[in-house]
Amino acid sequence: NKQKLIAIVIVSLIYSIVRRLTILEKLINSFESISIFVVFWIGLGILSSVGLGSGLHTFVLYLAPKCLTFITTSTLCKSLAVFEPHRYALFPKFVCNQSVEQSSKVTFITLFLSLMPETLLWGFGTSLGELPPYLISRKSDSNLVVENKRLIGFIKRNAFVKVMLMASIPNPLFDLAGITCGTLGIPFTVFFIATLIGKTLIKAPFQTTSMIWVLTGKWFEEAMRWMGRNLGFVGKALEQVFEDRRNSAINGIVQVD
Repeated sequence: NKQKLIAIVIVSLIYSIVRRLTILEKLINSFESISIFVVFWIGLGILSSVGLGSGLHTFVLYLAPKCLTFITTSTLCKSLAVFEPHRYALFPKFVCNQSVEQSSKVTFITLFLSLMPETLLWGFGTSLGELPPYLISRKSDSNLVVENKRLIGFIKRNAFVKVMLMASIPNPLFDLAGITCGTLGIPFTVFFIATLIGKTLIKAPFQTTSMIWVLTGKWFEEAMRWMGRNLGFVGKALEQVFEDRRNSAINGIVQVD
């Protein structure tokens, strides 16, 4: 009896250890996937805004195509598309989910929330990419003298609101705002927080919202056909891009039970 009891205790301990290691391995794998996902999208955001207006157009190259494919697939599936192999894959494949219990209806809100992780991380990266011009102009021994005190007063007055508004719109000249703020000694916290709010919480979500609004509108296909008929080569090229993306989504649809 004692031997059986000891054997049961040993087996139970071994099972407990193995089970914990399995759970730990899953947690580690999940942590690695999420970490790579976060660094990837923040990095794309930085590449988009760094370089005095000459950054890589990562919204057009990465974020917009992902949003377009997800929205199109979800619309065709009539339920939110599933990210395969998992949610935090860098280049996932979108498939239909036929499970009634797990599927979600396609609404503006569900599409918006599904695309927020990439959108917010990319937006945060763009705000980080705007820091070099500010920091360089702040640290440099600039001999710039602005004699117009009224102009200086206008820039410094409500600087937070002005920077936030400039960061909230697609603005390739925003680096000049950073240089100006650094030269005039606008505090770092004022400049960065205003830029962070403008680019991360306003501009990037607005861009994604615009894509959802356009792609889910019934008039969009008619608008594409009109452009193809009336705008010559450019219109036909845009129409072809949309058709190729839609056909790719249709051909790639897989039913998930």
